Amino acid sequence: MAKRRTTEAWRAVIDRFSGSGLSIDAYCKKFGICWASFLRWRSTFSRGATSVSSAEPALPSFVDLGPLRSSSARMELRLELGDGLVLTLTRG
Repeated sequence: MAKRRTTEAWRAVIDRFSGSGLSIDAYCKKFGICWASFLRWRSTFSRGATSVSSAEPALPSFVDLGPLRSSSARMELRLELGDGLVLTLTRG
């Protein structure tokens, strides 16, 4: 079972990472931290969010792009996944 951390505990985890010299993957493996949770909390703190619950930050689970009908119009979708990873989908 995953360890539940408070907001303050996550802030300490992220602060320790900054001075560790390790990659995110290596840091999470070394300290038994869920990689996805680490990225969520790091993103939350980097946005300057201060009113975060002690459980998990609220993130949208679904983003409605509206109807994507067949069309000759150009469309580009860019998803920034964190840690410099970007997914770009282009039509047209």
